[in-house]
Amino acid sequence: MIKCIVQRMSVLMILILMVIVGVNTKVFAESDYTCELKMIPNKETIKPGEQIELEVYVSNIQAGNGIVIYNAILEYDEDIFEKNFSVKTEDEWNCTKIENSITFTTSNLEGTIADQTIASIVLTAKQETKVGEYTVTLSKNEFSADDNTQFTIDDVPFTIKVANEGDTEPDNPDNPDSPDNPDNPNNPSQPEQPNNPSGSNGNGNSSNGNGSSTSGSTQKPANSGNQATTKLPYAGNVSFLVLAIFVGVTVTIIFYIKYKKAYEE
Repeated sequence: MIKCIVQRMSVLMILILMVIVGVNTKVFAESDYTCELKMIPNKETIKPGEQIELEVYVSNIQAGNGIVIYNAILEYDEDIFEKNFSVKTEDEWNCTKIENSITFTTSNLEGTIADQTIASIVLTAKQETKVGEYTVTLSKNEFSADDNTQFTIDDVPFTIKVANEGDTEPDNPDNPDSPDNPDNPNNPSQPEQPNNPSGSNGNGNSSNGNGSSTSGSTQKPANSGNQATTKLPYAGNVSFLVLAIFVGVTVTIIFYIKYKKAYEE
């Protein structure tokens, strides 16, 4: 009799574990949400002491009825940029900033799926910044959808170019009074070109009218966006597994103690 009861309870315990695992798997499948994120600058190059605005733009949102919360860490070199950066949000978003951690929430706390600008991040290069290229990254990009499902996407880097005051184009390069081509003073903007019927330079790159060259290969823009590839399971994924193990061990111990007592009696 006792052995029969133990067998039935063992079967019941197995069924409970199967239900828990099944619920856990279902939640994981439903959390396969994605979106795209990129930073768009208001200028290509800045000088020491100047500011640059990086527009945080989200698009292709595939997350139920939309996203409600977006968290990120802004990573940058504090030896190059001023420590205190600012954030300007759009009307549809609110922002909370603690050091380099930024949290955005929709103003009405409802999901949004529209392609849109969330905010603009304003960075200032220090006066002593040297000429070069410096990377700014939005990392640990975490989103919460309207159904409380959470997901992450890859880091989004952006390269900022810093140039000296003198590294600018002349205001009027075609001025005949200041020829930039001694060999051809009547056409200062057009230096003499070698007889090259193919229209290309020695490296196989085609030359345009102003002497610069364009590559013959098509390249994807370096900061054209970042497709979400990393998925984060629903927050309850790990807790369900731990709960299943705990329930299984607990039930086993209880039945073992009861069976042992009954056997000794």
